[in-house]
Amino acid sequence: MALDERDCRPWPESSLVAGQVYTDQHAVILEAALYEPGEGEGGPDYGPLAGCRAIKRLRVTVDTPTSKPYSVSLSWFPKDLVGAGAPLDELCPLLLETGRLQQGTSAYIREHTGLTINRGFDQVAIGMAAATEAEALGVAVGTPVRRTTSLMYAGDVLVEYAESSTASQMWAEYYWKRD
Repeated sequence: MALDERDCRPWPESSLVAGQVYTDQHAVILEAALYEPGEGEGGPDYGPLAGCRAIKRLRVTVDTPTSKPYSVSLSWFPKDLVGAGAPLDELCPLLLETGRLQQGTSAYIREHTGLTINRGFDQVAIGMAAATEAEALGVAVGTPVRRTTSLMYAGDVLVEYAESSTASQMWAEYYWKRD
């Protein structure tokens, strides 16, 4: 889907250098793994990376002042990232570890591949929390949640495909910039 310049708002510079898109929150990486098609379950079985070799990162974002889960998200990064020069797991090995990337995922990928995420597309809907979402968010199954699917690009190259669920009563801010 093509983005219209009128639909884009500036992405805060702090998110490009500090790994902090949201204030008063922190991420806990629950899982980081390499998925190879045909090697078991757990790969991206729908969306733009369906059936592709990909790096998976599962995280919970926690509201720091209250220590309550804010959102749960699953990000997929294509292992064979076009234009990176080598497989992403070789260029960005920390994507396969559960430690937090202090500079942020976007900055880490940019530092090691030269690719800068400069545009994106989000789809947002309301749904009812399934068992896995409910557990991660600390809510009852069937509680309303906001679901977001995000595509992030460096030019025309898909760098990240992400799905997230956010507990109700929480605000979300989305900043995107297209050069």
